Amino acid sequence: DLETLATAYYWVELVDQLTQPHDPHEPIFELLQFVFHALTSLPPSFLSRFFEIRLLREVGLLPHLEGCLGCGVKDPEKIYFSIRQGAIFCPACRRQAPESKLLSRGVLESMRRLQEIKEQASFSGMGDVLTPPVEREMEGIMERFLVDRLGKRLLTRRFLSQVKSLKVIYSNRL
Repeated sequence: DLETLATAYYWVELVDQLTQPHDPHEPIFELLQFVFHALTSLPPSFLSRFFEIRLLREVGLLPHLEGCLGCGVKDPEKIYFSIRQGAIFCPACRRQAPESKLLSRGVLESMRRLQEIKEQASFSGMGDVLTPPVEREMEGIMERFLVDRLGKRLLTRRFLSQVKSLKVIYSNRL
């Protein structure tokens, strides 16, 4: 379907933008093979969140998710994420990142789990954490984070958003 195809193009453009030409990066190639194969059995939106997290980790741009960047507390009661700093902050340290926004615990847990998954069998149980509202929140965060790091919104990302919008419109008419 068109969403699946647009998603695959998005992944390729993302790799193109985050890597150097003629740099044979085998782990990234293997990641692409993995998600292309998984498209036959898993939703494209879920695989995109997995791909984004794993690719960012591979190129050294993964946000700091282990604990508050300011004080190091592991699991603050409220979590704030700074797109600009690529890190989480607790309420006490949030003044170091005044532009940071409240982040749901589900998004933080999903981001942490997705960076640790080794194989497709490990996806079981992710549906308990990466619920549709969490996935939508995470999609918005990842898009803003990537725009910040790349300095632009990818053309395929824009196209993918349009495809998803049309899918919603047509599904509501049926």
